[in-house]
This record gives sequence, structure tokens and C-alpha cells, in this order.
Amino acid sequence: TGWIVTNHHVIENATSLEVVLHDGERLPAKLIGSDMLTDLAVLTVDAKEVAGVAEFGDSDALEEGEAALAIGHPFGLGFSPTFTLGIISSLDRVIPISLGMDGTIDWEMELLQTDAAINHGNSGGALVNLQGKVIGINSMKVSMPGVEGLGFAIPSNQAVPIIAELEAYGKVRRPYLGVATVDLGEYRLTDEEEESIKLPEDVKEGVLVLDTYGPASEAGLRTHDVIVALDGVPIDSTLALRKYLYANKQIGDPIRVDYYRGGEKSSVTAKLAETPDP
Repeated sequence: TGWIVTNHHVIENATSLEVVLHDGERLPAKLIGSDMLTDLAVLTVDAKEVAGVAEFGDSDALEEGEAALAIGHPFGLGFSPTFTLGIISSLDRVIPISLGMDGTIDWEMELLQTDAAINHGNSGGALVNLQGKVIGINSMKVSMPGVEGLGFAIPSNQAVPIIAELEAYGKVRRPYLGVATVDLGEYRLTDEEEESIKLPEDVKEGVLVLDTYGPASEAGLRTHDVIVALDGVPIDSTLALRKYLYANKQIGDPIRVDYYRGGEKSSVTAKLAETPDP
């Protein structure tokens, strides 16, 4: 079996997939799994046509100013393959991601920034160092008048564990608390809701629970609770809640939730489940 890594947004909504080799030969490909949050996907092809495989490098060992080459197929197969040379401009550029394209920030990706030209069609291609090792997966660029040399790649050390999850399970398994929330500062409470919640005047940040499921419901959380901390770590937004869960907890772990209800601060312990399939 030949394994191929690309971006989720490259294969999203595809009904059939092909992999085109450097000599133009086309191979039917099978999607093993993809992950919208990290924008990664894994495919397989018949290995008898695969002459060799790329080796991952250590993205944590990179230095700003180090040379990097971007490989891809800008604007289709007519320019395939294309190599562009640049440098690593930043090692940890944080890019906010709105999955629904509605302005709500669902996630933050920590990416390598490079000035190696990355054009439409480079997505999913390799960013390699001068030793030919893959140090990143090309993912996006800033495309607007007057902007040049702002391309981004998923660091290899972030990509490898996600790839392993996709290979093994066809998805990325993540811990699940089971709350639908909105940031407290972005939600206009009705007079009835304010009276029900009765937050102390000094509580300005947290997440308002709109609904509960699974672990949260079983632990006793309910609509209009205001979560302010997880395991004692302050939580001021839905993004902060999600990042804490994914970075610090595993499926099956207990988690302490501090919240306000009716003006009183309380805490419960929930047992995290696996995030259900959409």
C-alpha cells in the first residue's frame, strides 16, 4: 500500500479520487480518513507503482531564515510539478480558522510561514528542507492585492500524529464534554435569562451553556450554566474550552468543570467520551 498525505480541503466533497505521479500516470486512490480541524487527509494507492516514499523531517529543529522548497501543482497539471524556493519566515504563525466561514473562530492553527511561492493548487504538497525531508504540508496562502510571500504549511511534527490517527481509525479521536456553548461576552442575555443566571458583577468572562449532551448532561450541567474554568484553568471562550480539551485531556479522563448557576459557583466532575461522528 502506498500512503499519501494531502489537505482535507483538497478532497472535501470528492466523489472519486486519483493520484497523478510525476510522469503523468494516474492511479485510483482511496480515502482512508480526513480531519477538517487540522486540514489533513490520508489516501492510499496500489504500492506497485510507487517507486519511493518521502521522509519526514523534524519541524521543531527548524530555524527562521532556513531555506525551504515548496512542491506542488499550481493551477493544475499543466505546471506539474513545480518547485519554488524560499525561507522559513516564522516558526509558529497563529492563523484563526472559521470552519463555517461565518466569522466565528472555531480553531487556531499554528503554522510555518514561508515566502516560497505557494499558489492555488499547491495545497497538500510538501514543504521540504535542503536535505529533501518533508518539514511541512502546504496548506494556505494570503491572497489579496499587494500581498506576496505569505504562504503557510502545517509543521511535520504536528502532522505526523494526526496522520497516524487517520491511518489507524479513519478519523481523529478527540475528547468530548458535550456542551453547546457561546462566549458570554458575545451573547445578549434577555432580562429573563439575566435574572435566571444572576452572575456576580465581577464575572465578565466564561461560556454560556446552550445545551448539554452525554458526559456534561450526565454530570448535571444544564442550559444557562456559565462555565468559567476546567480543572481550575480559567476558560473565557468556546475556543479556549476546545483547546484545553484537545491539548490536555484524553478520552475517558475525568474533568472538573467550574460554573455559575443562579448566582452560585459550583463544580462537577464529568468523564470525557469520544467526540461522536457528525
